Amino acid sequence: MNQRLPSKHSLLHYLKPGPLLYHLLYYPRRFAHIASTYGWGNYLSAKRGQRTLPAKLAEVGRVPFAQQMDVSFSFLTGSKFWDQTALCALSLTHALQAVPQFTIVSDGSLQEQQMQVLKDMFGDIRFVGVGTSEEIVEHKLPRERYPQLRGERDQYVLMRKLLDVQLVAPGSIYLDSDMIFWDSPTDLLELYNRRTPFFMSEASVPQDLGLFASSTDLYKHTGIFP
Repeated sequence: MNQRLPSKHSLLHYLKPGPLLYHLLYYPRRFAHIASTYGWGNYLSAKRGQRTLPAKLAEVGRVPFAQQMDVSFSFLTGSKFWDQTALCALSLTHALQAVPQFTIVSDGSLQEQQMQVLKDMFGDIRFVGVGTSEEIVEHKLPRERYPQLRGERDQYVLMRKLLDVQLVAPGSIYLDSDMIFWDSPTDLLELYNRRTPFFMSEASVPQDLGLFASSTDLYKHTGIFP
């Protein structure tokens, strides 16, 4: 009989003074944030949707747009968030009514099956593995010349969003995976076509606008049908 070995995530770990104090302070604030920002009904519904999304994406198949668009978009993603990446890219193609160029930079955890689902949807999609990313970064930002910048990249994973993606896919529009496009991003495309550097900043959403779309509306918009 296989016996499960204790891990740092066991009950004893959480009963240590440090983790216990952290969770006693963190979780009440997290629960209060969920209740006030989303509402528990919406939050639990979103969690259910997250669990079913990968299976639904596998059934989508090729997007119904033959037109190719000379605009490059890139993502940094992995096994944990690939389904959000796919949903964002799907919403973008439906908003554009065309298929742009996509570059997916893997964080090292992206699985072959997940990449195949993305290929089935978007066809000629470019995947860049960790080994290739490291080679490009080392070539363009050699450690002996940029020691501090490379040190920051080693320490903070999010620095790869700022460095790796733009070195691997220069000039592309980097998108976070947790975005949904409901309409064609005309302002963004105009800046891209003018080759004008830009960035998108997060903005607070007024409560009366609502933070959740129904799964039915979202699935219809992105071509995923329940």
